[in-house]
Amino acid sequence: MSEPVIDHTNVIFRLKESLKEMLDPDFLLPDELMNQTGLKDCERQRIRSGRSLQERNDELLNFVIPVIQKDGTAAHDRFLTALRNTDQEHVYNFIMCDGGKHSALVCYVTQDRI
Repeated sequence: MSEPVIDHTNVIFRLKESLKEMLDPDFLLPDELMNQTGLKDCERQRIRSGRSLQERNDELLNFVIPVIQKDGTAAHDRFLTALRNTDQEHVYNFIMCDGGKHSALVCYVTQDRI
Protein backbone atom coordinates (compact mmCIF):
# COMPACT_ATOMS: atom_id res chain seq x y z
CA MET A 1 0.00 0.00 0.00
CA SER A 2 1.54 3.31 -1.05
CA GLU A 3 1.52 6.52 0.95
CA PRO A 4 -0.86 9.27 -0.21
CA VAL A 5 0.50 12.19 -2.21
CA ILE A 6 0.87 15.29 -0.05
CA ASP A 7 -0.87 18.44 -1.33
CA HIS A 8 1.84 20.91 -0.45
CA THR A 9 0.01 23.95 -1.82
CA ASN A 10 -2.52 23.90 1.06
CA VAL A 11 -0.49 22.32 3.85
CA ILE A 12 0.80 25.63 5.23
CA PHE A 13 -2.76 26.94 5.50
CA ARG A 14 -3.84 23.79 7.35
CA LEU A 15 -0.84 23.95 9.70
CA LYS A 16 -1.03 27.69 10.36
CA GLU A 17 -1.79 27.47 14.08
CA SER A 18 1.11 25.07 14.71
CA LEU A 19 3.46 27.11 12.53
CA LYS A 20 2.70 30.23 14.57
CA GLU A 21 4.38 28.45 17.48
CA MET A 22 7.31 27.01 15.49
CA LEU A 23 8.62 29.68 13.13
CA ASP A 24 11.43 32.04 14.08
CA PRO A 25 10.52 35.38 12.47
CA ASP A 26 13.16 37.29 14.43
CA PHE A 27 16.29 35.97 12.79
CA LEU A 28 16.75 36.06 9.02
CA LEU A 29 13.45 34.66 7.75
CA PRO A 30 11.83 38.02 6.82
CA ASP A 31 15.00 39.03 4.95
CA GLU A 32 15.12 35.68 3.15
CA LEU A 33 11.44 36.03 2.25
CA MET A 34 12.29 39.35 0.61
CA ASN A 35 14.77 37.47 -1.58
CA GLN A 36 12.61 34.40 -2.23
CA THR A 37 9.03 35.65 -2.43
CA GLY A 38 9.00 39.38 -3.04
CA LEU A 39 8.14 40.39 0.51
CA LYS A 40 8.30 44.19 0.61
CA ASP A 41 10.12 46.18 3.27
CA CYS A 42 6.85 47.55 4.69
CA GLU A 43 5.59 43.95 5.06
CA ARG A 44 8.84 42.94 6.73
CA GLN A 45 8.47 45.83 9.17
CA ARG A 46 4.87 44.78 9.92
CA ILE A 47 6.11 41.25 10.70
CA ARG A 48 8.80 42.61 13.01
CA SER A 49 6.41 44.98 14.78
CA GLY A 50 4.28 42.22 16.33
CA ARG A 51 4.38 42.27 20.12
CA SER A 52 4.57 38.52 20.59
CA LEU A 53 6.11 35.65 18.68
CA GLN A 54 2.63 34.48 17.67
CA GLU A 55 1.70 37.96 16.39
CA ARG A 56 4.90 38.19 14.32
CA ASN A 57 4.33 34.71 12.92
CA ASP A 58 0.69 35.50 12.21
CA GLU A 59 1.80 38.51 10.15
CA LEU A 60 4.41 36.40 8.39
CA LEU A 61 1.89 33.67 7.52
CA ASN A 62 -0.69 36.27 6.49
CA PHE A 63 1.82 37.25 3.80
CA VAL A 64 3.00 33.74 2.86
CA ILE A 65 -0.32 31.90 2.61
CA PRO A 66 -1.98 34.17 0.00
CA VAL A 67 1.21 34.16 -2.09
CA ILE A 68 1.24 30.35 -2.05
CA GLN A 69 -2.48 30.14 -2.80
CA LYS A 70 -1.99 32.50 -5.75
CA ASP A 71 1.30 31.18 -7.16
CA GLY A 72 1.04 27.53 -6.09
CA THR A 73 3.92 25.11 -5.95
CA ALA A 74 6.62 27.57 -7.04
CA ALA A 75 5.80 29.93 -4.15
CA HIS A 76 5.54 27.01 -1.74
CA ASP A 77 8.99 25.81 -2.81
CA ARG A 78 10.45 29.31 -2.37
CA PHE A 79 9.04 29.44 1.17
CA LEU A 80 10.60 26.05 1.94
CA THR A 81 13.90 27.26 0.51
CA ALA A 82 13.70 30.31 2.78
CA LEU A 83 13.18 28.01 5.79
CA ARG A 84 16.19 25.89 4.85
CA ASN A 85 18.33 28.95 4.20
CA THR A 86 17.54 30.25 7.70
CA ASP A 87 18.26 26.99 9.54
CA GLN A 88 14.62 26.20 10.26
CA GLU A 89 14.86 22.57 9.15
CA HIS A 90 12.47 21.48 11.91
CA VAL A 91 9.74 23.66 10.39
CA TYR A 92 10.66 22.54 6.89
CA ASN A 93 10.35 18.88 7.94
CA PHE A 94 7.08 19.53 9.77
CA ILE A 95 5.59 21.03 6.59
CA MET A 96 7.02 18.33 4.32
CA CYS A 97 5.46 15.63 6.52
CA ASP A 98 2.11 17.49 6.64
CA GLY A 99 2.37 18.04 10.37
CA GLY A 100 3.49 14.47 11.03
CA LYS A 101 0.60 12.81 9.17
CA HIS A 102 2.95 11.06 6.74
CA SER A 103 5.88 8.77 7.27
CA ALA A 104 9.41 10.11 7.09
CA LEU A 105 10.02 8.07 3.93
CA VAL A 106 7.32 9.97 2.03
CA CYS A 107 8.64 13.26 3.37
CA TYR A 108 12.18 12.60 2.24
CA VAL A 109 11.16 11.26 -1.16
CA THR A 110 9.19 14.43 -1.88
CA GLN A 111 12.06 16.65 -0.69
CA ASP A 112 14.01 15.82 -3.83
CA ARG A 113 11.90 18.28 -5.80
CA ILE A 114 12.93 21.23 -3.60
